[in-house]
Amino acid sequence: MSLFLQEVAWRHPEEFVLMVLDGAGGHRTTHRVVPPQLHLIYLPPYSPELNPAEHL
Repeated sequence: MSLFLQEVAWRHPEEFVLMVLDGAGGHRTTHRVVPPQLHLIYLPPYSPELNPAEHL
């Protein structure tokens, strides 16, 4: 996840990125580095209507 966040920050150096994540284990890890121009927002638990992947 840290590599992905670094790649997003590298591709969008002048933009502020607001990223919405679900509750997957890789998204909730505490060992990641979040670049300063990224902000992570998590979906609330038990909210399948907010997560399109739940409908598949």
